[in-house]
Amino acid sequence: MPRAPVPPAAAAGAVGSLAVQIARLCGNRVIASAGSDDKVAWLRGSLGVDAFNYRDGDVAEQLRRLAPEGIDVYFDSVGGAHLEAALTHLNRGGRVAICGSISDYESKPSGPANLFLAVSKDLTLRGFRGSSNLHL
Repeated sequence: MPRAPVPPAAAAGAVGSLAVQIARLCGNRVIASAGSDDKVAWLRGSLGVDAFNYRDGDVAEQLRRLAPEGIDVYFDSVGGAHLEAALTHLNRGGRVAICGSISDYESKPSGPANLFLAVSKDLTLRGFRGSSNLHL
């Protein structure tokens, strides 16, 4: 079980807020990102997690400030700069669950420029779709 923060991206949405709650129920410290101060306040107050507004500055710097010891798990539904920041801050042997790429929905896809960190840090990246598990 990871002890370092588990930061879901887009944490105030339907999927992200479930990821936050599951991670908390499993005993993890959670750092979440959202796109407005109201959503950040809700995450902090209602779900009891550390949170930041990704519109307030560089995502990597905000994550570094909240998790100077690095992170063990990242739940990604955003992609782009969020995934790149997470790859930078993942500890050796870290894991990434990729369930979406919101940053690519209405713009040109922009993958992380530091994907080689998956090799140098022995990371595990795994994509999944809820619809692939309807049989469960």
